[in-house]
Amino acid sequence: MDELERAELTDAPRRPGIGDAVRRAAEMRRGYRRWPVAWLDRLGLLPTRPVRYEVGDPSDAGGGHGVLYAETNGQDVRAINEIWLGDLYLRHLPDEVRLAPDLCVVDLGANKGFFATWIATVLDVGHLLCLEADDDNANVLERNLEANGLLDRTDVVRGAVVPGAEVPRTITFYRATSPLLHTVVPPEQAELHGVDDGRYVGESHEVPAVSLGDVVQRAAGHGGRVHLLKIDVEGVELDLLRVAPAEVLLRVDHLVAETSHRGDAEVEGRLRDLGFEVETEPCFLYATRPSASS
Repeated sequence: MDELERAELTDAPRRPGIGDAVRRAAEMRRGYRRWPVAWLDRLGLLPTRPVRYEVGDPSDAGGGHGVLYAETNGQDVRAINEIWLGDLYLRHLPDEVRLAPDLCVVDLGANKGFFATWIATVLDVGHLLCLEADDDNANVLERNLEANGLLDRTDVVRGAVVPGAEVPRTITFYRATSPLLHTVVPPEQAELHGVDDGRYVGESHEVPAVSLGDVVQRAAGHGGRVHLLKIDVEGVELDLLRVAPAEVLLRVDHLVAETSHRGDAEVEGRLRDLGFEVETEPCFLYATRPSASS
């Protein structure tokens, strides 16, 4: 489990120690081709500017590297580390899904495409749908998809996913201090949704709103399935799972949601009632329908 990046990205109570930093430095040296730049970036010692990283699995340094366009803002590199160097998103993924061909993967909260490019390097992904509400992030997302030869099999949707079967045409989107933390959660509801209220910078605008049902239908088509659904939408992950129509969730084989420190027995119970096996860890919820993936 990647406690170092999780603690720094989510304000977890456990703070990283010297041993964690040494381990991360070793992983970054094996995983990044420009590891000194990445390490200085991670320490916040570089001015903010565009950067091009090449990152691979640190346990297989001789393998291929993904091309990732980012910024040296101290935050993007931490997200890359969490996804590319950690074992957080696929740790409970069954072999039936992990080894299956031509997978349909949905990335809610795609940001700059760090997860989308990574998942396409470790799984046989036939179709990706990436949803991102921030235009600046979405522009880099499309650049990263193109740089890794993924644009022709990816549907990029610019908008925010909103809980409920019926959603408004637009929703207010609040910009944050970090490009990783923009959210549809109003500042006055931050604590209720498990997000820190210090992220807001006082800027907001309207973005297109879509439902989870719309996303699943668009990704899988009529009667098709979403093999892997990743949800990281800064505060409304559990809300989506709580109110999504059962027929929508039953079209998903495996899901992973980043939930900060929140837990929700109602959501976990609902998923189990629908036939999912549910595992929870600090900041993450994993659910798999064995009957769907067998």
